[in-house]
Amino acid sequence: MTRDVASLQDLLANMDADQLGEAAALMQASDTIYLVGQLRSAPVVEVLRYVLTVLGKRTVLLDAGGGLATHMAMVARRTDMLFVVSFRFHETEVVNLAKETANRGVPMVAITDGTLSSGRVSTA
Repeated sequence: MTRDVASLQDLLANMDADQLGEAAALMQASDTIYLVGQLRSAPVVEVLRYVLTVLGKRTVLLDAGGGLATHMAMVARRTDMLFVVSFRFHETEVVNLAKETANRGVPMVAITDGTLSSGRVSTA
């Protein structure tokens, strides 16, 4: 848990302002924001869901309950976006979901640690 908190603090300290602006613009322009993050990343997407909902943004939490996350993501359109949060011990389902959704041309923002990713915050 301490390592996960350190990852978030490192993310905040090293966040690229241009990437953050690009992510915010993408979120603003999206019809629906699909959120995915499991295990240690789940609290981050839960907070995002809360904040975005309060701001009036349509959000869909792709949670592992019932094994429907992948099926729910299949309805995401190019006018929507996928917001992925994944830290160490990257969940296979989250990685596969992100790849499949990106392959269909759905825009994506990913927040991850640097272990398996070249960047901290990336937009695609």
